[in-house]
Amino acid sequence: MIGCERILCPRSLDEALSLLAEQGEHVTVSGGGTDLFVAARLHPKTPVISETLMCIRELPELAEITLEQGVLSVGAGCTFSDIIDSDLIKEAAPLLVDASLKIASPQIRAVATVGGNVMNASPAGDALTALVCLGATAVLAHKEDGEVCTRSIPVAQLVIGPRKTLRRPDELLLRFKMPAYIGSRYVYEKVGLRSAMAISVASAAILVENTGQVHIALGSMSSKTVVNADGERMAEKGDIPGAVQAMLSRCTPIDDIRATAEYRMKVIRNILARNLEQLLEVSL
Repeated sequence: MIGCERILCPRSLDEALSLLAEQGEHVTVSGGGTDLFVAARLHPKTPVISETLMCIRELPELAEITLEQGVLSVGAGCTFSDIIDSDLIKEAAPLLVDASLKIASPQIRAVATVGGNVMNASPAGDALTALVCLGATAVLAHKEDGEVCTRSIPVAQLVIGPRKTLRRPDELLLRFKMPAYIGSRYVYEKVGLRSAMAISVASAAILVENTGQVHIALGSMSSKTVVNADGERMAEKGDIPGAVQAMLSRCTPIDDIRATAEYRMKVIRNILARNLEQLLEVSL
């Protein structure tokens, strides 16, 4: 744990926010730590972890899942096992359940948190891609003059690049809120170097509401999750080739050890065309 001098485990949200208000610039927040500690091990010369490591696993406010008045709320501290086992999420956002099932192994899903996956800000993040497709909003909290204040940011805007978000050092991610998509059709498909335990080479989350409205988000195809309202509108009109091309126009994939940019473009084109045809055949 490069640079870490102490580990704190606050027992209340107030205690956690007070710590961040006082010394947030010197605090690294950890949920499950599955991404954080791997990064620290792989990049020992990079200060991945600050002087103070704050574990938030014991904060009950971050583990709540509610469905009220058509709005689903998922705590940032919920593990992927929590999401998979939640009847409320299965009802209101099964796309998120499907994406969670494709993350790593059961052992890692029992520890890794949805908030950590988003704040890790990897363009390959499965939960991140799904939440952007679901139109989720992130709720962040901080203390100001002794009072707890919150602000909401669409997840699509929260992440501004690899490992970069709009979260301030004094803020803590509390939860994600999104509309309930009961009865909607959806798909989450990812391609990796193997069928399990692999970071996605390319991924797509597609949701078709009962009204016919289409939502599309692509992972691993740019420095952040790819969205394009024009492509979604074309899909709603039944113009699948136009929708696919519009989405591809926003993609700027890279060559890396997992795949070439050319391969990623071919894969995502096929994923989009096939799944849009299957999903829209029922709704149009």
